[in-house]
Amino acid sequence: MDSIVNKALPHSDEAEIAVLGAILREPACLVEVIDELTPEHFYNSMRKHIYETMLELEMEGVEISLVTVKDEVKDDVGLSDLVDLQESVFTSAKILSDANILKEKCFARRIITNAHKAVKDVYAGEDVQEIMDRLSGTALDSVQKDATWASILHESFDEIDARREGRVSLIKSGIYKLDDILGGFAPGKLIVIGGRTSQGKTALMCQIALNAVSRLKKGVALFELEMTSTELACRFVAMEARVNLYKYMTGGLSAEEYSEVSKVMSSMPSMPLHIFDRPRVSLEYVRAKAKRLKARYDIGLICVDYLQLMLMPRAERHDLSVGVITGGLKSLAKELSIPVILLSQLSRDETKTNRRPTLSDLRNSGCIEQDADVVIFTWLPDVVNGANKATLIVAKHRNGPTGEIDLKFNRQQVIFEEG
Repeated sequence: MDSIVNKALPHSDEAEIAVLGAILREPACLVEVIDELTPEHFYNSMRKHIYETMLELEMEGVEISLVTVKDEVKDDVGLSDLVDLQESVFTSAKILSDANILKEKCFARRIITNAHKAVKDVYAGEDVQEIMDRLSGTALDSVQKDATWASILHESFDEIDARREGRVSLIKSGIYKLDDILGGFAPGKLIVIGGRTSQGKTALMCQIALNAVSRLKKGVALFELEMTSTELACRFVAMEARVNLYKYMTGGLSAEEYSEVSKVMSSMPSMPLHIFDRPRVSLEYVRAKAKRLKARYDIGLICVDYLQLMLMPRAERHDLSVGVITGGLKSLAKELSIPVILLSQLSRDETKTNRRPTLSDLRNSGCIEQDADVVIFTWLPDVVNGANKATLIVAKHRNGPTGEIDLKFNRQQVIFEEG
């Protein structure tokens, strides 16, 4: 172990010098690597500083030269060092291959760093499974590059243009009144569905997931921390076949209803639905599974049921632990460019009146409300009397309107209905 720790981390002085020298000799060649390399790809601190300076000059529209670079780095780098870099190469033809070397070496450094941290965590007595999840979720993360304002502007225009022309496929809930307010669930967004016990939040999540896999043909990763995968499968079958869930699970359906189930069962196995019913999962576990599914199957939606059952990271206060999870899921949504639906219990209603939920009812609501792009509450106002009245409350919509939607809740089929 000591022999490994004492070794220099992987790097290539030759490739670092070649990249910077090529840019100083032919500044126009920076555009070839600007989307590939960040300062973090450079191991040597002086060269990292030089490349960072080059990026800043490019963003400001200042021509890169020995003089302009030297003016920015001031006394941190000598002019002779810059001259040596410029004279180290005669052409920029190899700059892309040298950039790939830097990316590979940086990748290797991240693996080693994360592995060393994992060893320390094991000896410190941390949970082994959590360490494995963290390694799987983060060890192979790529180094993210800060986009330029010009690229951000063009990307935003292209996205709006694509939406206007119908080329962006948003995840629709299948509930038309809800889709009218939200326009669908956009990539990179964290959607929180909140509700008290037995108020239909899992039903709404399942309805959205089923619409995604069945109608939209989008892959869904569903992390179910409360029910078993078998129970969840029964829900999906009952919803799709429109039969009584309880009768289906207890074998009490009529011959005609079983015929409907049989029709559904012939098509459901091919649905791109991935269910994980492991209890008390960590954020790292969700990240690792989701990233693999995105790479292998290009999933379009992640669902987590529910926040309070997740393994909370260590923190000084419980609300800070919650913030780590909600912030992490928001980051995951942005990284994979798909929406993430997170279910959350509401604070216990001390009045026992099943009152209308508000944002302040979210447990540890500060972090949840801050990180969520959309917050939807499910409310069955007369559930005690068995009435089917239901209301979906869009309490937060970061980029659009809020409002309430009156629906009916079909208790037999566990599904929200319009009309």
